[in-house]
Amino acid sequence: LHLMMIEIVLVFSFFAICSIVYFHYKINVPINNLTNTMNSMKSYQPDPCAPVGKDEIGQLGSALNHLVCRVNEQMLEIEQAEKAKSEYEIKALQAQINPHFLYNTLNAIKCLARLNRTAEIALMTEALIDLLRISASKERLITISKEVEYCKAYAALMSYRAGNSITINSALDSEVAEICLPKLSLQPIVENCILHGGLEQHQGKINIEVKAFRKDKFVQIEIIDDGCGMPKEKMDAINAEGFVHSSDNHQFSGIGIDNIRQRLRLEFGQTANVLLFPNQLNGTTVLISFQA
Repeated sequence: LHLMMIEIVLVFSFFAICSIVYFHYKINVPINNLTNTMNSMKSYQPDPCAPVGKDEIGQLGSALNHLVCRVNEQMLEIEQAEKAKSEYEIKALQAQINPHFLYNTLNAIKCLARLNRTAEIALMTEALIDLLRISASKERLITISKEVEYCKAYAALMSYRAGNSITINSALDSEVAEICLPKLSLQPIVENCILHGGLEQHQGKINIEVKAFRKDKFVQIEIIDDGCGMPKEKMDAINAEGFVHSSDNHQFSGIGIDNIRQRLRLEFGQTANVLLFPNQLNGTTVLISFQA
């Protein structure tokens, strides 16, 4: 009888040890792995190492692994977007002031000085100071109204240089006038209107109109010129993705439409766009739209 009791105790002890080992590997180890995975989410790149299986803990582990993978993907997307934003902003910064433009402007001021045209010198110098002040500011984003003032200073300077009457009329809805957008989003477009729209060759008054308003969920900005327009093939090429802009020494910034488009998209999302259309004035209308 004593021997039988010993055997029973041994059998129960064996099953107890087996049960402890079983529950350790089926419950404790998976829970520890889940804990390690959750703790890894505090790091820069969490590791999807949770256990998977058909039981409740395995299903929880599978869901956690999926979450970790999605977090990694989103972190990578954010990192790539920030890198792209930096690259486009660096290009915009590098293209802000063309030395040849500055040289030509100062040379025009020198010529006016020799002719003692002091009033024009004062106005031209004031416009140049306004242009350089905004360009040299460290702001990455500026309001639409401030960017339009930037455009007006540029147009005034070009008007004095070219001997033409280049004016910008603006109509900004108060609802959108103080919305911010990347600096140098409108000025390069106005610059293209003047240099590539044939405006410098026009006789008399040259008009560019800037409108800003909200349409549904979008902020829309229209830049309308009365220039000589643009061939449809070139307009289609500019409207396409990845159009390569070629600058020249007459330009102030040399920033292309695609650079503006990409910076807007990095700031406001992929629905942001810049498109060109012919208008009833035989010129070109540039439409900027983004959600804000």
